[in-house]
Amino acid sequence: VVHCGLDALFLDAETTPVPAEQRFVCVGRLCEQKGQLMLLEAFAKLVAKYPQAHLVLAGDGEMRQEIEARIAQLKLTDRTTITGWISEAQVRDEIRKARALVLPSFAESLPVVIMEAMALRRPVISTYVAGIPELVRDGETGWLVPAGSID
Repeated sequence: VVHCGLDALFLDAETTPVPAEQRFVCVGRLCEQKGQLMLLEAFAKLVAKYPQAHLVLAGDGEMRQEIEARIAQLKLTDRTTITGWISEAQVRDEIRKARALVLPSFAESLPVVIMEAMALRRPVISTYVAGIPELVRDGETGWLVPAGSID
C-alpha cells in the first residue's frame, strides 16, 4: 500500500521541541464529520483542570458559526482560537507551536495532517476510525479514543 505523500515543507522542517504550554491544534474543515463540537466538550473538561490550556481550530467551514456559539456557551472564548483557512506553511507553524495534534473525526480515510504532525515530531490524539490506527500506535505515537468520546 502506498499512502499519500507529504509536502517537503514538513519533511525538511527543523525539529522543534514539544512546547511545555498546554496548546493543542485541530486542523480541518469545520464540519460535523470532523468532530470539533465534541472536541469543545472535551476541551472544556481539560480547561477545568488546566486553566491555561489553549485550543487552535485551524480551518473554516459550514459549522463555523455553530462552533463559535458553542465556544461562547462553554466560556472558552479566551482559550480557543479559530484561524480560518491557513496555508500549508501556517499549518506547519501551528503544529510546531502545539503540544499535540487533535483529530476527533467521526469519519476519515487516511488523514495527511496526522502524517504532517508525525513528521514534525508531535503526538496525535485521534479517534479509532478508518485508516487512523494505521498511522497512530495507541500509547506510542499518540492516543486513540472511540469516536464520540469526550474522555
